[in-house]
Amino acid sequence: KTNIHTIYNPCYFPLTDSKKKSYNQKHIKILNVARLELQKDHLTLLRAINNLKDKLKLKLNIVGYGSQLLKIQKYIENNNLKNLVQLHTNVSNTIKFYKEADLFILSSVYEGFPNVLVEAAQNNVPIISTNCNSGPREILLNGKGGELVKIRDHLSISQKIELFSKDKKNFTKKSQFCKKKLYRFDNKHNLLRFEKLFYKL
Repeated sequence: KTNIHTIYNPCYFPLTDSKKKSYNQKHIKILNVARLELQKDHLTLLRAINNLKDKLKLKLNIVGYGSQLLKIQKYIENNNLKNLVQLHTNVSNTIKFYKEADLFILSSVYEGFPNVLVEAAQNNVPIISTNCNSGPREILLNGKGGELVKIRDHLSISQKIELFSKDKKNFTKKSQFCKKKLYRFDNKHNLLRFEKLFYKL
């Protein structure tokens, strides 16, 4: 019975670039931007890549730094993924990575508000995300704005990447829909909602 108003984080600032996504023809460029911590579960993402290394031409850029760096490096080395996976641990501006990416993957076990999904959608990058608590399902509009998979399920991520390789059109359609709905996180939009709420009070 409580009257609740949800006002989202003002984390979306529209870009002037509205070009349609053009995909890399040689290989699928996958991007993950996250702190290298257990919460982000990079090993599940790497297992998915390892599962596909002999099936698809892939390149994975992981942007971030954290306590799991050595474990991640060890997995990459032990599974001969050096030619497929590149770690970028000292990056202040991630825009160029989003611009170059064909696909964004979030593999987290849990989240607060994953701004990276908003950033990916803003840059027209199709998304695969774990359906973790909390944020992804809401940002991706219950799967209408991107693909959702179970947490710690590398096979599901592999399947979605394979699906992307065969049906980029559907993934692009979802990312465009997600981008259209990003006004929910726009600074001006939320400022007006705050103002209306304060006037009511």
